[in-house]
Amino acid sequence: MSRLYTNDLINSDENITMITYTSSEKEPEHTHEFIEIQYIWNGSGYQVINGETTYVERGDLLFLNFGTSHSIEALPELTITNCLLKPEFVSEELMDSDNALDMLNLSLFKDFRQGTAEHLVPKIRFHGRDMAEMEIVIKSMQHEFDGKKPGYRTILKSYVYILMTKIFRAVKESDSLNIYNEVGRIAPEVLKYIEENYNRKLSLSELARIGCYNPSYFSRIFKECFGKSVTEYINGKRIAASAELLEKTDLSIEVIASKTGFNDSKRFYYLFKKHTGMTPHNYRKNIKKNSGIR
Repeated sequence: MSRLYTNDLINSDENITMITYTSSEKEPEHTHEFIEIQYIWNGSGYQVINGETTYVERGDLLFLNFGTSHSIEALPELTITNCLLKPEFVSEELMDSDNALDMLNLSLFKDFRQGTAEHLVPKIRFHGRDMAEMEIVIKSMQHEFDGKKPGYRTILKSYVYILMTKIFRAVKESDSLNIYNEVGRIAPEVLKYIEENYNRKLSLSELARIGCYNPSYFSRIFKECFGKSVTEYINGKRIAASAELLEKTDLSIEVIASKTGFNDSKRFYYLFKKHTGMTPHNYRKNIKKNSGIR
């Protein structure tokens, strides 16, 4: 197993690195001597963290403490932003905040890997408005890091405060941290098939047949693994794809709805607002307002 070193990836004058990339290959198991906060933008796949497998998709954020081992396998690709932090950046730069002990006590993450929680992994899933807000923060961090304009280090420190606060707020508001979904019970071929065909009508029996499942059994274990029905999962994929098209193209909302598998535009509007907290029009308007941030 390889080890990634701080001096190779993080400039000593910055104590932080932001990297956004798309992976379509399996990344071998490795460990590192820095803190890694990883956000999934697009695609889906598996992460093996300290020997435990978890499924990841858009909206998932992983907190990987120094010394954590992990590997990544995309289905078929993943777009990821990595925020790499020196441990001293967290302990020295951020521990001056008023709620530092609550906000940045990294032993919290160790607790989730001990005792009865030893099979859990440090993952938070963001939905709807929380996901949109998190993505604005991460895009802003990448923009500041890449631009390196005067005062960018100060701005980055402020964004790390926000990022950490949102992480710990999510931990307190739900049990989403370290959820271990037994995704191994779902054949990878089924997830890959959904990834490649979400933009057309998919039936439960069709998906069950691909994995050689009984349809009712497949429906039950899918919800146990992902916390949502097959239909809800597919709609989530469609909404994520439509959000990307709203951001990156000038296609009409109706065309985008059709291209991402929604034949009923009213249904599309309803589900988009349910997932993101905004109408498609307002989402695009918000993206254009922040068009300088990538």
